Amino acid sequence: MKQKLIVIVVVIVLIIVLIWLGIYTLNYLSQFKPKTPLEPTTTTENILYQSNFNNPDEISDWQIIDAADVQSGPSDWQITGGYLIQESAIFQKDKNYSGSMAILKESKDWKNYQVNINFIPVARGGLGFLVRYQDDKNYYKILINSDSQSGNKLIRIEKMKNGQTEILYQIPKSYNLKKTNNLIISVNNNKINCYLNSDQITIYGVDKNEVISSGGFGLLVSRMPDIKFDNLEINYLSKNTYQQKDGRVLGEKKQRNEEEDLDRQIDQLLKEIGIE
Repeated sequence: MKQKLIVIVVVIVLIIVLIWLGIYTLNYLSQFKPKTPLEPTTTTENILYQSNFNNPDEISDWQIIDAADVQSGPSDWQITGGYLIQESAIFQKDKNYSGSMAILKESKDWKNYQVNINFIPVARGGLGFLVRYQDDKNYYKILINSDSQSGNKLIRIEKMKNGQTEILYQIPKSYNLKKTNNLIISVNNNKINCYLNSDQITIYGVDKNEVISSGGFGLLVSRMPDIKFDNLEINYLSKNTYQQKDGRVLGEKKQRNEEEDLDRQIDQLLKEIGIE
């Protein structure tokens, strides 16, 4: 009888060890899996800014900055018909992908956050989404361009530091013309992840030098008349309040809870078979 009990205990302990090893292995391997876009939980505490652009008075939320020596300007930003629209074909002479910026006021101190926005381009040109914007010489830019003459396409993550541009990543892709496009940008510490049109295009950028640690959000247009923006939502990015698309909570908190639950289960099993 005693020998049989020992065998049972050994089997139970082996099962527990195998379960623990399985959980540990899954957690270890998960860090090498490609990241799916982060989606904020629905708690209102995460929201930094949100607009569907139905209120024309919200144009006062934005600071409009036109570049020097522009052509086809000035810019014409307005909120009308449920969109934030820039109507002119403004661009900066002898400069690539520059023209007019709309910077969201009161966002300069933001650090880690996620941007979700729709846009409809009706003409080919340069379109920029600015994150961690401090001033016109310090920010990160997600540039999406489709050249009206050559047809060349480009998506690029750039860093502007003290007026000097550094390319962090680029691919020969672009937006869908005359259609609604969706862009998700996640800026977290020194990493910038971008997802265009439901993961059809994914790019990642890592800043390894002199990280711009905080700054606001903005839009940039160059040769993009009648560009429309809609459904903007910006959320504070916290690893314990954000989820992946499969519903798994990110961060160390979940793993720690799993380990604590496993410890409790082991203690309970040992008590049930008379081993303290």
